[in-house]
Amino acid sequence: MAIIRAAVGDALQEFSEGAGFDEVWRFIDKHMASSDVERAIVLMDQGGATIEEIWDSSLYFAHWETPSKMRAYLDLAGFDQDE
Repeated sequence: MAIIRAAVGDALQEFSEGAGFDEVWRFIDKHMASSDVERAIVLMDQGGATIEEIWDSSLYFAHWETPSKMRAYLDLAGFDQDE
């Protein structure tokens, strides 16, 4: 299922069903790349499944610095983000 909603801290973005994975990643990166505080990151798919993380920028860069790293992390976590 595709990711339809993402939140980083208090910023929320809804995505159309056709939105690409890279679009979701760009939204997250915009809010995490320059953050110097911990922020909650929440993703929701079409079926209502969610994954939540609370990360500072060092954890973000270690796990989700690129779209491919983010996809690999979500795969390992069992979060189905099929486009």
